[in-house]
Formats: sequence, C-alpha cells, structure tokens
Amino acid sequence: MFKHSVVYNSIKEKIVIGGWYEGMLIPSESQLCEMYDVSRITIRRALKELEYSGFVKRIQGKGTFVKASNRDPIEVSSSHESEDSITYEVVECKSVAADSVVARKLQIGDFEEVLYLRRIRYRGNVAEAYIETWCTSISPNQIKTHDLKNEKMLNIISNIKNELIDASVSTVSPIIPEDWVCKIINAKPSSAQALLNRVSTNTEGVPCEYTKAIINSDDVEFAISSWIKKDSYKGI
Repeated sequence: MFKHSVVYNSIKEKIVIGGWYEGMLIPSESQLCEMYDVSRITIRRALKELEYSGFVKRIQGKGTFVKASNRDPIEVSSSHESEDSITYEVVECKSVAADSVVARKLQIGDFEEVLYLRRIRYRGNVAEAYIETWCTSISPNQIKTHDLKNEKMLNIISNIKNELIDASVSTVSPIIPEDWVCKIINAKPSSAQALLNRVSTNTEGVPCEYTKAIINSDDVEFAISSWIKKDSYKGI
C-alpha cells in the first residue's frame, strides 16, 4: 500500500469513528509528517484525497478542518437510518473529589478535584443514554459557557483546553442497570443494556476525560476506536 494511502486511511478512520470530530482543526502538515514519519508531499496528497472525498476542508491561512464525522466516539447511532437530531440534557454539573476508580482512569491522586457532569442523551424526543463524565482542569463555570445541549463533549473540552483530544472507547460490556436508569433510557426494568467506558487523552497521551455511558441497546451499533501510534501503521 502506498504511504499516502496509509495516511489517508488512518485519518479517515479517526474521522469516521469520531475521535477527530466535525469542525475540529487537525494537526498541521509538519505535525502529521512527524506523526506518520512521511514526507510533506505524502501528507499533502493524503489531505487532498480526504478533501476530495468530503472528510476535510482546507482553509488557506487557517489549516485543515474535519468537514464531517459519522459518529461520536462515545455516542451510538441507530442501526437504522434516522433524521432525528441528537441533544443532551444536563442533570448535574459540579466539582467533586475523584474516587479511586475515577482517579485511576485519569491517572490523578485520590480525592483530587475534577469536574463531574451528568447528562441524558436524546435522539429526537426519546432518551437513549445516561452519561457520566469526569474531566481534569476544567471548572463548572468554564463548561457552562458552552452549548451543552447540542455541542459534543470532546469538542467542548478541546476548545476549553485549546488542544487536540483523542478518544478511545476502552470497553463495551453488558450491564443490568438499576431500574431508575432503565426508566430514563426507555428500557425494560432489569433488562441487559450496553455499558461504554471512554478515556480521552491530550496530544501528549495524558488522560483528561473519563466517561461512562449506559445506553439502550435496542437497534444501536457501536464503534470502538483503536488509535495508531506515530511509529506504527498497524494498530489492532
């Protein structure tokens, strides 16, 4: 496979899975050269093909932006095509002391202060997911200045921290939620649903966000991301 095709497929995967999300400024040509250990000519050819395919938009003097993404890395899409919009209801937003599980996921000390956000995701008017998120170095006041109803969480975090964020769904497992959670996500009481865990990192690989989501497993499909290290094209 030609080098530009490897770069093209890798960037396309990040966009399709949602780690690089709509409107996001992707790394510069020089940064991409370092990430993939290839020449600038190779990067430019890959970006040109990505633009032609409709995945990115290149703006002179500003950089290359993700034009479209097929799914959010923690969110799920119906296995049936739907025109229903995705929105979020914020139930709780506050600073909390990280318990041992959150501290381990974010690689911080126990009881260190983090932002805690509890949300319900809707497809149209129907609730389909119960989501809890913990973030480092972000205050409730910072997060509340953004459109929490419509904007994706990773986009918000990226804007606040002014850095790229990579997302990885680390586990997808079955769970029987408590009945009150089943009621929220319109699932039958004591029924098996899907539990997703995500840990997101900055460009230096430092965890900055941990999310777990309980999702109604009827008619949904999941995408698990496995990111490629800059010195490898294969991954899992």
